[in-house]
Amino acid sequence: MARFAVSLLLASALGSRIQEKELQSLGLEAAATDVDFEAAAAVSSCSMVSPEAAREDEGYRGMERLTEPGFQAPQGEADGQHVLFYAYGPMFRGYGQIGAWKYNEATQYIEFWYSKSHCMGMCTSCCDHGKGNTPGYMSKALNPSAEQGTWGGYKLVNKFAPGAEIEFDSFGKFTLVNKAGSWGLERDGQILDHIYVCSKSNALPAWRA
Repeated sequence: MARFAVSLLLASALGSRIQEKELQSLGLEAAATDVDFEAAAAVSSCSMVSPEAAREDEGYRGMERLTEPGFQAPQGEADGQHVLFYAYGPMFRGYGQIGAWKYNEATQYIEFWYSKSHCMGMCTSCCDHGKGNTPGYMSKALNPSAEQGTWGGYKLVNKFAPGAEIEFDSFGKFTLVNKAGSWGLERDGQILDHIYVCSKSNALPAWRA
C-alpha cells in the first residue's frame, strides 16, 4: 500500500505573512489565507468542542454538513461523498476559514482547500469579490498529495488508490476506503469525520456516527 507522511499540525506556514504583504504591495490580495500554524499560540489543554458549538471565529455555522452524505456545496466543488474530513478550532481563530480535505477518485489525489461560510466548496473564484479558497505553496505540507520539499508552487503529484495507507503523523495511520459510496479515512473500524485543533501539537479527532 502507498504510504506518505504529512505533518498536519507541524505544517510550516513560515513566510505566509510576508507573502501576503508582497501581494498587497502589488495591489493584489491572496485568494485564500494560508493559516500560520507556527505563529499560533500554544494551548495548554484541549477539550473537544462540536462543530455546532464552536466559536464562530474558529469555524463557521453549518460546517458539519461537509461530511454529510447528501451534502452538495452551493458554491465551489465539494460533496459529502468525497469530503474526507475538515479541521477547525483555536488554530483557525480569526482566519474566517477552516481546513477541508476531499478525495478525487478520477485523479486519485487528495485535494485540500480553505472552506469558508460563503464558499464551502473548493474554487478559484466563487468566494466574495471573485476570490478563491485554494491553498498557496505555504500550505502544501497539509496535503499528502502535494509535492513536498520544493519552494514555490503548489502541485499535486502523490496518488492514493483505494486501500492506500496514509500516515498523518500524530494522528497515526489511516486507510482510504469507500463505504456505501462515500470516501473516508478509516482506523480501527472508525471513519474520521473532523478534527478540533487547539494548537500545533494538540488536536482531537472525531469519528463519523
